[in-house]
Amino acid sequence: MLQRFAHQYKDDNKDMSHAKVGLTHENFAEHMGYETDYKVALAKANKENKPLFIFMSMSYCPWCCKIENRMLSKSDIDSKIKAKYIPVKLNFSRKNFPIQFREIALTPTLYIVNPKTEKIVHQFVGYSNRGEFLEILK
Repeated sequence: MLQRFAHQYKDDNKDMSHAKVGLTHENFAEHMGYETDYKVALAKANKENKPLFIFMSMSYCPWCCKIENRMLSKSDIDSKIKAKYIPVKLNFSRKNFPIQFREIALTPTLYIVNPKTEKIVHQFVGYSNRGEFLEILK
């Protein structure tokens, strides 16, 4: 476990010169091509027969910004997400999404959702759980 934390610390503090220029928490969804409307994303997921990838965040969450900048905006991760899922970014404080996503009031939370049943297949709570998420992208 100590080795995992050491790796995470190195990753968290490495040079960010490769980050996308102009990317902010406010423009992340638009800049990265994420849907922001759950119903629109659900219809698209059913049409394309892909699960939903839901990134639940809050405007004032520093860990949400960190996961955007250090994981989701990386081109290799972004291309894997978009190949397998319909990406959606939802703001937890707006509550404009189904009730099953309100049970965990922590952000960031990543969900993989079956679009036919709208059931959560996987959930990854918090920034430190990104390793588990990256495993399913392989």
